[in-house]
Amino acid sequence: MATKLFASLRDDVALFNSELPESRRKLSLVRGLITLPGARAAALMRLAATGGLMGAVARARLLSAFGCDVGVGAVFEGAVMLPHPTGVVIGRGARIGARVWIYQGVTIGSNTRGEYPVIEDDVRLYPQSIVTGRVRVGRGARVGAGARVFGDIPAGAIVRS
Repeated sequence: MATKLFASLRDDVALFNSELPESRRKLSLVRGLITLPGARAAALMRLAATGGLMGAVARARLLSAFGCDVGVGAVFEGAVMLPHPTGVVIGRGARIGARVWIYQGVTIGSNTRGEYPVIEDDVRLYPQSIVTGRVRVGRGARVGAGARVFGDIPAGAIVRS
């Protein structure tokens, strides 16, 4: 598990590096986790989703440092980018694909039947957007700021509020 976690963290820092100016693209894993709040939040989210004692400690730190919450059992399938990691809530059954950008105040949660969304690869969830229920957000889709998503979104689509 530790090897997979470190590989995921390296992917997160690499995604952050790809967005930096050429002169600053030399962040190592440790330096990235120290200097990038989004990378720290991503690491804590991954740990919180694993559960157990380490997960509980990570979840408490995530709440106190960033005001974010991740349910035990949430699945992060690849690198995640958190440009402004505050107020993000991810439910315990959510599946988050690779290279997903999650901005501040995003909620990814269940409906009244306890069904959770699947967020595919290369999706961007802009500030204050809400994705709930048995929803699939297709590859490369964009969910605009403040948008509410209660149904499937096709690949490459743009949803506005």
